[in-house]
Amino acid sequence: MKKYVFYRMPTGRPYKGNDDKFAPTNILKFLGETSKANPDGIASWQNLKVMDYFTALRSMFVLLDPDGQELNGSDSWGIVNDALRQVLRNSIGKPASVAALLEQANREAAAFFQKPVANFVLVTSLSVEQLPANRIVADSCQITGLRMRGSRYRLPKVLEFHRHGAAFAEHLQSTKYQLVKVTTHGRTHQDAVENALSAVNLVRGLWSLFDTFGSWSFHGGIPQRKPLGVIHLGPVHTLHNLDGTPATEEMYWYDPHFSHDQPLFKNNERWIKIEKNRRNAMRTLRTLPHRRDVVALIERYAEALDQLNPDIAFLQMWGILEKLTDTVGANYDETIKRVLWIYLNEERPMLKEMLESIRNYRNQYVHAAKGNVDPDQTAYLIKSFVDPHLLRLIFNSFKVNSVEQYAEVLALPTDIAVLEQRIRRLSRALRGKKRANAK
Repeated sequence: MKKYVFYRMPTGRPYKGNDDKFAPTNILKFLGETSKANPDGIASWQNLKVMDYFTALRSMFVLLDPDGQELNGSDSWGIVNDALRQVLRNSIGKPASVAALLEQANREAAAFFQKPVANFVLVTSLSVEQLPANRIVADSCQITGLRMRGSRYRLPKVLEFHRHGAAFAEHLQSTKYQLVKVTTHGRTHQDAVENALSAVNLVRGLWSLFDTFGSWSFHGGIPQRKPLGVIHLGPVHTLHNLDGTPATEEMYWYDPHFSHDQPLFKNNERWIKIEKNRRNAMRTLRTLPHRRDVVALIERYAEALDQLNPDIAFLQMWGILEKLTDTVGANYDETIKRVLWIYLNEERPMLKEMLESIRNYRNQYVHAAKGNVDPDQTAYLIKSFVDPHLLRLIFNSFKVNSVEQYAEVLALPTDIAVLEQRIRRLSRALRGKKRANAK
């Protein structure tokens, strides 16, 4: 049976070994042993705290589609949860089998990936006066402006009749954000929404990167903090069939942290430059063998730039630095060393001290729950280190095939003489190996 379901490693990647190294063995054992059959023969528990174990399990699995791309969290958990319930039903009062869970989950995943892919339209909005182009292609999605919802793209009933309460009423009634529609596809509604939002986040992440590269801003004395980004996603997203009718009358997707609209990005000469750079970046991204990983970093970057809390933006930026240096959960001395590799020798000592201060801020926030004294400036400071690495990844400055290979370059010595000596040694070794193979 083809494997679609894997345990997640601490780095976030799927573990493809044949052992149970990252399997939640003890949790499954406990759930099975403490379960009892209800009248329908389904596993149940008297202690409601058992839900904590299901919550823990939710983060422990990765599902990869037939193309090797990670499936969205909602559909992934639906598959794993169904498989888990079936396995527990067959393990009443005894330890649940890790092997049985993987087998059942892979069977469920195979059935899921046999479902037909349907086409949809997502309607959302962006904090821009208008789009810089009539049509923007991102992956297999197409983004276009929408003048108004009208009767064609009406709100689903749950929003139309204000059953959502007042949370988004003011935004929907008075926002100046540009409505956009995104052609998308998916095996489920959630799948289609995830595909569309990923495409939009990729585009606006690139826009913000090119517009804010090297920028700083000071918000002292302003009661409402501003995010670092310049182009933000609206808080409400609705999914529609191709004829415009709501794909579901009872569901919509939203940003639970939304508080107020951000200023519009105006249509001016800046659009011409950043849209040209975005197009160039998208062309380059299409050629990268490790495109998915780089796109995922850009999407994370866009989300960090959305944060109203600069401390959260700072932590998310630190996570991006860990990822692109391949030091997730590793020694942060190595993280700093690799971040500095791209800078000139004469710049490195001072920049190292700046990165040390960033690490101190990170540790204070995580370990002592102390926010930064100047959180806005700290967030801009770490962004100044993230931006040049993102550009090098996008345009593949080192001609690598993965983010891990990019990090391997950053782990090399910085002394040119040492690098040249290493090249000579490797060249001699290569010539010797070729001669040996030729005999």
